Amino acid sequence: MSRSKTFSYIGHLEPARFDQAIRAAAAALGVQLSCANGSAYRIEKVGCCLNLKLKSAGPTTLISFNFARCVRGFWRLFMKHFTAIVQVRRINGAVALPVAEPRATHDASRSVQDVVNQFLLGRSHGYEVVFSEKALSQAAMCKYRHVHKAERVLEGLRRAADALANGPVVGMSDQDFWNQAVGRAVTLRVSDTQLQMFPDDYQADFAGERFVGHRHVTLGHGWSEADCMSIHWDVCHRRHLIIVTRCGKHGRTHR
Repeated sequence: MSRSKTFSYIGHLEPARFDQAIRAAAAALGVQLSCANGSAYRIEKVGCCLNLKLKSAGPTTLISFNFARCVRGFWRLFMKHFTAIVQVRRINGAVALPVAEPRATHDASRSVQDVVNQFLLGRSHGYEVVFSEKALSQAAMCKYRHVHKAERVLEGLRRAADALANGPVVGMSDQDFWNQAVGRAVTLRVSDTQLQMFPDDYQADFAGERFVGHRHVTLGHGWSEADCMSIHWDVCHRRHLIIVTRCGKHGRTHR
């Protein structure tokens, strides 16, 4: 029987980002992937099996692989795809993860408008992230209190802007690209019914051109403006822009 090997890596991203990279790598290889408890993965093909575990504290994640020596080639192939998506560093021996400080459920000292204004002071190194006047007005009126979540989404859009300058990632779908960049599940398209009934909720003008924010994330749930908001955007490859068309309270729904 082949003896097992264990390798550990550390990365400075949240587990959700690594989860997306694991799934994208498995999909690129066409192998079977199963996940238990959101942190233990089993990656299989005929005659080969990799066991992978994630352990996190704050923005730091420990990734451990365990597999039989005889499938080391399969592990290397998986790592080739995995590390093309996320950056990790190999470690030897035990590592103490930092203890994450509890985060407040809301930040009374900042508003969504504050986050947007601060975001606009920075610049991307690829495509540029811009806001329509409508989105800026919505941000100014937004009552959403969990502003760190909105901040993370905007940071994700900037990561996407930088990545778009290099063209699409080989073996990664549009869905995986946006999920990976934003760090959470992204909806790629507004339904035709929603768009027909409430076009003003998704369309916005920027620099004399109209854009439709199909891609979006919803933060929170329910009808309270303090606990639910949405961010929508469109991409203009001709102008190298990501245009935020909505940034505020959740749009209307036909349901």
